[in-house]
Amino acid sequence: AITSYKRALEIKPDYAEAHGNLGDALSELGQPEAAVASYERALEIKPDYAGVLNNLGRVFSELGQPDAAVASYKRALEIMPDNAEIHYNLGFSLNDLGQYDAAVASYKRALEIKPGHAKAHHNLSTLKKYRPDDTQIGLMENLLSSPESDESDRLNLCFALAKAYDDLDEYEKSFNYLKEGNRLRKKKLNYDIDEDKMLFYKIKELFSVEKVPSCTTPFDEHSAIQPIFIVGMPRSGTSLVEQILASHTNVYGAGELGAMHKLLSPILSAFSSQVAGQQNSQVSLYDIETLRNGYLEALTALNVSEKVITDKMPLNLRWIGFILSSFPRAKIINLNRAPLATCWSIYKHHFSSKG
Repeated sequence: AITSYKRALEIKPDYAEAHGNLGDALSELGQPEAAVASYERALEIKPDYAGVLNNLGRVFSELGQPDAAVASYKRALEIMPDNAEIHYNLGFSLNDLGQYDAAVASYKRALEIKPGHAKAHHNLSTLKKYRPDDTQIGLMENLLSSPESDESDRLNLCFALAKAYDDLDEYEKSFNYLKEGNRLRKKKLNYDIDEDKMLFYKIKELFSVEKVPSCTTPFDEHSAIQPIFIVGMPRSGTSLVEQILASHTNVYGAGELGAMHKLLSPILSAFSSQVAGQQNSQVSLYDIETLRNGYLEALTALNVSEKVITDKMPLNLRWIGFILSSFPRAKIINLNRAPLATCWSIYKHHFSSKG
């Protein structure tokens, strides 16, 4: 598809729709920066392209730039004020910014336009306290039993209703909805623990003394940007710690960045291929330098004035060896919460991402 869009643009460079479609394709392939460039080119040609403004906001959100995402969504709503999906997306980014009242208003507006928007019901449920006379509860129950609701809708509604009944101290109902929601989520994920076992096997192999002597080589360019990695189990308190740190004027809370995982994927894949053919394969100094430079580029792309940037992706805990190889003086904060409390909080939370 990308080749076709690029060919179309060679023939007609000012074809806004082709630039927008190219941006969509690049985004799906995990190339958000290139997608942003395509979307912005489309908007230069067609400034009132609401669909592209919405997609641009979504990519900004993925890049950890909620301010830019909000600005893009608001521009889109000036053109399409009655679009429920854009109101929902705006609410999501406002939530990321901690502007909870504004996020609630956006979710409510999305539901006024589209009462069956299951994701808006769920996200709204996380930001409000339910009372017995709340009409949203009955609406969600009707939607849950509707044949028009698909499994994704029912999944979101189950978690929302679990939250509602928990607020009302009706714990048996709450747990039944949680159980069904997690059943649907497990079915959708099709998770296989063997994949994670293999990942941890690879990491242990890479960091055995014989295989990665170069990983311990200290080097640091004393970058102006200093990352702080906040790691731990999901729901262990990473968001709270980031909020505390980001209250300092010199610290920017970047949220959960996917840069480290994205940069490490080709290194891990290459190692897997090498292991099959030779016993002395290792991560090279070049790999570590590429990882460090790529991560610093991702932080620079945030375009913020603060020089200390927090990354609270919890499962960066898997990459601590790579982090310390790339940034020998990196600050890493590891969160530990009581295991039972952590597991229960995870069970109650609907994680929208596949990870």
